[in-house]
Amino acid sequence: MTDSRHQLNDDTSATELPVMRLGLAGFSEIECQTIALGMLSPRANQPTWRIAPFQLADAWLLCGERSAPAISGRQDTLCVAAGLPQDRALTLILSEIDRPVAFSLPLGSTDIEAGLTFKVRSPSSLHAVLNTFERWLRPLLAKFTLGAQLMAREAQLQRVVYHVSCNGQLLAVLDFEGWKIGMLPEATPERLADALWEKRPSQAHDIPAHFVQSSVEQLRWIFGQHTTRNVLPKRYQQKVVYFAQPPNVPQTWLESSHLLLLRELSARPATVMELSDRCNMAPAELARDLACLYFAGSLTTTQHKAAAHGFSVVSEPVPKGQRLPRGETTIFNSTLPPDTETRLDHDITAPAGLQRE
Repeated sequence: MTDSRHQLNDDTSATELPVMRLGLAGFSEIECQTIALGMLSPRANQPTWRIAPFQLADAWLLCGERSAPAISGRQDTLCVAAGLPQDRALTLILSEIDRPVAFSLPLGSTDIEAGLTFKVRSPSSLHAVLNTFERWLRPLLAKFTLGAQLMAREAQLQRVVYHVSCNGQLLAVLDFEGWKIGMLPEATPERLADALWEKRPSQAHDIPAHFVQSSVEQLRWIFGQHTTRNVLPKRYQQKVVYFAQPPNVPQTWLESSHLLLLRELSARPATVMELSDRCNMAPAELARDLACLYFAGSLTTTQHKAAAHGFSVVSEPVPKGQRLPRGETTIFNSTLPPDTETRLDHDITAPAGLQRE
């Protein structure tokens, strides 16, 4: 009897560490530089952290000296004064923050309940905060590990259901027929790295109620955003790229560079070199953003599958729960509607039509 379990044939996914994104608010230019230098100090077998746009970061550092409760009717509203000339004051509703936060010392107000603090000029203090962030972000790190394994096995996977387990405990269910994924909330990167993948019949697609559910596109997007490798398929680096459909990820996940690429490709298809010139993007940044858009089902290299309409206010989002059929060489290739004779060559800037999750 053939064993349907898949041993990892590329240990890159088991050992790769993600690049985490850190948002800063209220710090001066010198303070930002000091934090950036402190982050460069080596941390053995730990993720790398890089400063990123505040709203897209995995965790936040706030300047405690420039933070104070906002004068408003809400008790949980915090105001962070601008530290850079080009920035504006930031107002945060603490009860709605969905990522870990730390304040620098000293605090500007005794009314701030800072659960986690650090000193800007102390690399060890900063490292302690980053270590705490990583403990809080273990579900995200686990998704990265599962996404890395998924990409490593791309050529082996079929349109069926896979169970991922370690020592007899089910950690994840991957349904490539329904394009859904469920993960045990307590799953850790270490256990996922040692897990077995077992191909199961279609009837085994049920995801336990206590599992955290997402889509395949969202899992791959998380991997693409945090990997240091160029994971854009070679054909996308060599052929003309066409706009497919609005990305099947939450709109808040999109950066301005993603919107720029969607606008440019919906106006006119292009090669990677042409996109680099048109969008004035560095090759590494362009490859990362294109890879994420490819993972989200927004790109294709097949002309007859390109979208009939551009990325604009008249674009119709893909209905929730529905996806276009994937008919290229593997189950992970993006495909698009067949009607592509009409193309838009004018500038389209509005990011409408994006599916909200």
